[in-house]
Amino acid sequence: MKLAAIKPISRVLARELAVTALLLLGVSVVVFAILYLAPGDPLNVLLEGQSPRSELALGMREALGIPRTWYGQYAAWFGKMLQGNFGNSIRTGLPVLPELARSSRASASTRSPSRSARSRSRS
Repeated sequence: MKLAAIKPISRVLARELAVTALLLLGVSVVVFAILYLAPGDPLNVLLEGQSPRSELALGMREALGIPRTWYGQYAAWFGKMLQGNFGNSIRTGLPVLPELARSSRASASTRSPSRSARSRSRS
């Protein structure tokens, strides 16, 4: 293979990777904005009816990073996402990433038989 043939391919690959990175950044901003602007307070869900003014609530707010500015919260959230730390589920308390992997496998296994059935019906 000639070097001249590799250069255009590397440019296209670099451009596609840059576009993908920008797309993922844009999606992360949209997801964060949806979560940030959602009505309600996630702390109320965690406290389950307890007074949100208690010392426990203030400590939890600090631990969750709620008092920070929105861009501080986004930077912390994005940094954790890049490290593969998607946080813990409010509902189960378990890490989110293994739960997503488990759900994806279950989803994939339910789709597989329908694909093979369609391919048999076409034959």
